[in-house]
Amino acid sequence: MQRVIKAKKGLPFQLRLQSKIAVFCFLLVVTRGALFSQDAAYNHPELKWQTIETEHFAVHFHQGELRTAEQVAKIAEDVYKPISSLYNYEPDTKVHFIIKDYDDNSNGASYYYDNKIEIWAPPMDFHLRGTHNWLRDVVTHEFTHIISLGAARKFTRRIPAVYFQWIGYEKEKRKDVIHGYPNRIVSFPFSGTIVPMWFAEGMAQYQRMGLGNDWWDSFRDMVLRSAVLNREMLSISEMDVFGSSSIRNERVYNQGLALTIYISKKYGEDKVADLARAMSSTARLDFSSAVKKVLGKTDMQLYAEWKMWLEKEYLKGTEKIKSNIRQGNALFTKGSGNFNPVFDPEGRRIAFLSNHGSGYFSRLDLIVYDMNTDKSKIVSHSVDMPASWSPDGKKIVFGKRHRIKHGSLVYDLYILNLSAKKEKLITKGMRARSPSWSPNGKKIVCVVEKDGTSNLMLLNPDGKDEELITDFSCGEKIYTPHFTADGSTIVFTFSKNGKGRDVASVSADGKDFRYLIKTKSDERDAFPGRKDKYVYFSSDSTGIFNIYRYEKNTKKIVRMTNVTGGAFMPSVNSEGKIVCSVFGKKGYKIRMLAGDAEVDDSSAVYNSPYWAADKKPLLFSDRHTISNCMPDTSSLKPGKYVMTYSKMLFFPRLVMDFPDELKLGAYFTSSDILDRFSLMGGAAVNRLADIDLFGVFTYRKFIPTLFVEMYHQVRHTSELTSDFRFNLTEIDLGADWRAGEKSAFRSYYAYTRYNARMTYTDRGIESKFSYTYHIGSRLGVRIKHTDMPPSKFSFIAPNRGRKIDFTFEHAWNKFLNGFEINSRYGTIVGTYDKYSFNRYMVDWHEYIRGISRRHGVMIRLKAGIVDGPVDDFYNFFAGGLDGLKGYPFYSIEGRKMLQMAAAYRMVLWPDMKMRMGFLQLRNFAVSVYGEAGNAWNKGWPDFRLMKRDIGMQFRLDMNAFYSFPMRFFVDVAYGLDKFVNRKEHYGNEYRTYIGLLFDFPD
Repeated sequence: MQRVIKAKKGLPFQLRLQSKIAVFCFLLVVTRGALFSQDAAYNHPELKWQTIETEHFAVHFHQGELRTAEQVAKIAEDVYKPISSLYNYEPDTKVHFIIKDYDDNSNGASYYYDNKIEIWAPPMDFHLRGTHNWLRDVVTHEFTHIISLGAARKFTRRIPAVYFQWIGYEKEKRKDVIHGYPNRIVSFPFSGTIVPMWFAEGMAQYQRMGLGNDWWDSFRDMVLRSAVLNREMLSISEMDVFGSSSIRNERVYNQGLALTIYISKKYGEDKVADLARAMSSTARLDFSSAVKKVLGKTDMQLYAEWKMWLEKEYLKGTEKIKSNIRQGNALFTKGSGNFNPVFDPEGRRIAFLSNHGSGYFSRLDLIVYDMNTDKSKIVSHSVDMPASWSPDGKKIVFGKRHRIKHGSLVYDLYILNLSAKKEKLITKGMRARSPSWSPNGKKIVCVVEKDGTSNLMLLNPDGKDEELITDFSCGEKIYTPHFTADGSTIVFTFSKNGKGRDVASVSADGKDFRYLIKTKSDERDAFPGRKDKYVYFSSDSTGIFNIYRYEKNTKKIVRMTNVTGGAFMPSVNSEGKIVCSVFGKKGYKIRMLAGDAEVDDSSAVYNSPYWAADKKPLLFSDRHTISNCMPDTSSLKPGKYVMTYSKMLFFPRLVMDFPDELKLGAYFTSSDILDRFSLMGGAAVNRLADIDLFGVFTYRKFIPTLFVEMYHQVRHTSELTSDFRFNLTEIDLGADWRAGEKSAFRSYYAYTRYNARMTYTDRGIESKFSYTYHIGSRLGVRIKHTDMPPSKFSFIAPNRGRKIDFTFEHAWNKFLNGFEINSRYGTIVGTYDKYSFNRYMVDWHEYIRGISRRHGVMIRLKAGIVDGPVDDFYNFFAGGLDGLKGYPFYSIEGRKMLQMAAAYRMVLWPDMKMRMGFLQLRNFAVSVYGEAGNAWNKGWPDFRLMKRDIGMQFRLDMNAFYSFPMRFFVDVAYGLDKFVNRKEHYGNEYRTYIGLLFDFPD
């Protein structure tokens, strides 16, 4: 046999890179598919699902949630006609509700392109919202999203967006590479629904006039009032998009509802619906033009008119209060969220929860403040619920969430020994929160939760001898229980039917339930005085929450504070001093005041401009359900869940791709209603018959998420008198596992096969010759660890945390060496070299704070090793956008690779508050960086041969069409070192990179 042909071979990255880019550009907006991430939810194969069918809805629920499911079905039918008739829009299929209660979570989410709503059973307890009927509020809120955004939709429900994409490539010097590595990556979606966040949430909270399932409560009034009085209102452009802190995000909701109410009251409720419908025009790309059409003025003019009215009304309404402010002295003012302060038994230390620097209320730590030294320290991280001191002051019991069986995230109780600095978990899967230690130290009372209903439980400090002492079952909610000084009674705040809160008590054995304070106002945060003479609490009886004292014997109530914001969560020591949390200009701060001064009623008079839109009588009742709460008068009968699939959604694509040819195609996605099966894929083709195909199937019925991913790519290229067609295929299958709260683990097998066809002319005769130049298999594991605490600039200039990505693969491959003529058959056959090797890769990003919170330092280490000799086809490549940016991707290669990088990032223009057509500009940052690295084949790295570059990157954080996060970046890098690889010269030149994606590259 004799070797006769040397064939052209493209590099393997062409398939894997370009197909992965297509998936990346899509998955960051559409959440289906096997996107490997530690944020993916735990699977719950233990759940058994059932369905309740009504005329317009299907309510799916798992075991233990019958009461919640029945009420959701009843409420949904109650509100169907009022909401759909306002917008003159009805869904084209039944709307599906999914009821969840396997995590201690409280939320709702509407997927308006799927006609699907998810509801978490536990009622919301949020420091910026009042207490409403949770199910009536959240069901109506999310259904209003389905209807109002459906009315505003521009295309059919099957087309949520159209993608415009551009992928440009480095000019490649190497002849064995089809084209260079991408240096221009743009993926821009044209949205099928364009509604600013304030109006989307404003409509959902407003619901419709007189429905009464949501209303303007005292918390909402507090948030808006404080913003107006302190000149911190969000501008209309800031209201368009969500921000980067809990208070700022809440102000989008808050001001959105307030402005929607204003529109309804001044211009008519029909105008609210007209504004939504006006956005259904495909030519309308911004909301201001809809406001102009419907109301005859721009949104900025509407905002200015509303703001002027607010300032006048709130200044007038708080005039008497500001003449006699009483809010005590500030003790702790760091951060925007400081909650639930409680004195130790000696009254000298205060334990409280705080975000101490973070802007988010979801990330709180337990802090102990010493009044004698005026010092504070964090004693435990991620503590979500109020704490209680042991009678000797040596321990603290508190509740925080942790993972239990099947990955459920639930509250349990921990005891912290302050001297030993050790925490001990004392309950397991009890869903216990808000503990309080008895005066004799023998018992702890806490709140437990199931099916959206609270009860009180007693247990020993070692977690044993649990005893449920109440038996509520109809959605009742209990907050912050406390033992009285003699230990005989438990005082707590109680809510029934979501009509605010009242102060109640029960004996320690669970008997003698009674109300202590029950009015039309919202009374909360009850705390018994040391000698059982008084009960301290917070009430909005004037429209503003203040601290009050209730005398048990005389039933006299006196006011202890007078604030323009709100005062909450009192705790009292033996000297009568009160420590509490006061909401003001910069959020919640810990304050202390003497407990003997009373505030005269005449100085606490308040009038809100929004009380005319206050609580409405409920139009419907929840009584007709078949759970044990209510008489069996309903025809609702649950049945077994039957697999139901959402409609296939399509996202048309127009892609400018190599070789500067327009490709037409689409992404597609579908899943079952419970999201246990999902399918996602995409296709694109140009006039040269270059093809991109991918498909991802995900199966979530087991503890690991199983997946199959398939990629196929066809490319054509020419060389002299020969034309080449490359046909590249990869199939991946495996499983994704959670490996803790911040880590994920993937195990996988991948099969790749790269074929080519050469068409050539020999003596005037056209011939074709097909061959396979690579057949490979990889068996691997990948571990990703991400610990990135949220902060205001964490997207654009992160300054805390780390990301670690480690991959190990064992690969066995066959790679074309040449061709021979088979002596027996006379046919041309390929000859292959076999390569079996292990590949190790690690990519570590560390983020450190710069000189301020607007500055961040990034340090990166990236390394890889192939542990045996291989063809250069399997090399690492160390240049390009993801490597040393001063050099082309394929210029630096070898079996071993080491890269190091350091970048300093500065947010030069935060909170830009600018619009540019359908773009909302948010933050602008600049980064300067230096990189060094190399790739080689043998031995240890020679640092004298390291390639170095320096560069600058500009970053623009923005939103497109209000809802799509867009990250625009421009890189300019300069390679400092000159070198030669494969007779090609590199270095001492500027290289640029441009991207418009949904995240920034690191």
